[in-house]
Amino acid sequence: MDPLQKAFLHGLRDRVDFVRYHTLLLTTELLRSQYMKLSALVIARLLPLLMDKDATIRNTLEKETLAVIEEQFPTVYTDNYVTVMFLINRVPYGVYNDIKNLEMPYNPICFLNHNFSGPLKRNERMTIYKFMVSMMRIS
Repeated sequence: MDPLQKAFLHGLRDRVDFVRYHTLLLTTELLRSQYMKLSALVIARLLPLLMDKDATIRNTLEKETLAVIEEQFPTVYTDNYVTVMFLINRVPYGVYNDIKNLEMPYNPICFLNHNFSGPLKRNERMTIYKFMVSMMRIS
């Protein structure tokens, strides 16, 4: 499943609620069964759903998916904070030069509203950062 993560997680960014919801459910089950490896890319694709316009998707993410992740990986936010920051900001720098390889090719037909780079998306980025910091468990 890991080589397919990039394409599979693309469904979390689809404009159709049905596709996003069922991709989220499948992601939850794959993570629960540990068939999909948890990576910073998975976290960076899941957390923007905290601001999804569909309440069902937001609730499923918070009560199901993130609960599974936090139970299996208690330090997930601490371990992946910087990497998620780079992925959300789309900053190709240093070890993150391969960020473009983590994205699917641009498709003008499909509208994906998960680009959080730039000054216009500062509030959305801050929401994600604040959530991650609030969930960090530092021992």
